[in-house]
Amino acid sequence: MDKHAYPDTTINLSGTFYTVQRGWTEIVKPQTRFISRIPLDRVAVLVGTGSRVKKEIEEKLGVSLRIDSKEGLVETTPRPENAKNWDPINLFKAKDMVEKMKLYDEGEDFLCVHSLKSRPVIVLNFKTYREATGEGALSLAKIAERVRQEQRVNIMVSVQHTDIYRVAGSVNIPVLAQHIDAREPGSWTGHVTAEAVKASGAVGSLVNHSERRLTLADIGACIAALKKLDLLSVLCTDTPETSAAGAALAPEMLAVEPPELIGTGIPVSKAKPEVVTKTVELVRRINSEVIILCGAGISSADDVARAIELGTEGVLLASAYVKAKDQYGLLTSMAKAAIDASRR
Repeated sequence: MDKHAYPDTTINLSGTFYTVQRGWTEIVKPQTRFISRIPLDRVAVLVGTGSRVKKEIEEKLGVSLRIDSKEGLVETTPRPENAKNWDPINLFKAKDMVEKMKLYDEGEDFLCVHSLKSRPVIVLNFKTYREATGEGALSLAKIAERVRQEQRVNIMVSVQHTDIYRVAGSVNIPVLAQHIDAREPGSWTGHVTAEAVKASGAVGSLVNHSERRLTLADIGACIAALKKLDLLSVLCTDTPETSAAGAALAPEMLAVEPPELIGTGIPVSKAKPEVVTKTVELVRRINSEVIILCGAGISSADDVARAIELGTEGVLLASAYVKAKDQYGLLTSMAKAAIDASRR
């Protein structure tokens, strides 16, 4: 690679200048490191039982954490060989995670909030609502981030493609695309690839939402493309039978939502509970690992609790959150209901 093909970006942090060379897989000139200070009583939180928390951060982000337990200092340095598809931005993500340790009482609580597959799960689909576009999307994502941190529930937001970069770069919360096309990078116009949403900062994508249906072949291709890039796939289905077929494709999450109930405020968990229980039964016969979500009409804390009581591990909702008068209050009540129901 031509060293001059990509312009350098110099970043000033705490009075120290670091240079990131675009397009490279390592940070250069000089070997970068961050020194963060955390309260002494948070050191054990960062380490975790059997060093679990520290190891997971190192492995997922390709960094090395050196901890001075007497001073509360943490040195973060890049170790690209420790992670797949390493990106220089991982170093900044690791620094941010270290400095957020003061918010948590236990390392396992921290992993619960930051693990993409922790349960229970609440996925917020912003759709193309005017209220959830541009600065509106960022505002809604910041509310979700606050609730995620306070309640320690795995909350994700699914935003329009044009808002992925803006939102992912501004909040510490998983951001999903709403759709990808079954296309490899190349001579296609107007298509959105898995590579594109990842480059914008998304951690995954919805697949086959009822408002953006795909053929079975394209569903398989999209899930495969996401897996190849270590991205999360949230497959949307409409019946127990299609859910079982989708489970065979091994998505990370599967959300069943009868389309006739979407946006009605009538939850499938109450209107058609048999759809949920049958879906759980059939999917578990085929795939014991996929996280099953309940969608369509979810609009209250009671709806969330009922969905989990029927055997799912979370919910997918849209208009109830986006158009709520008090998004923070609604989401907080839903998060608490999800936690309580999952413990019963």
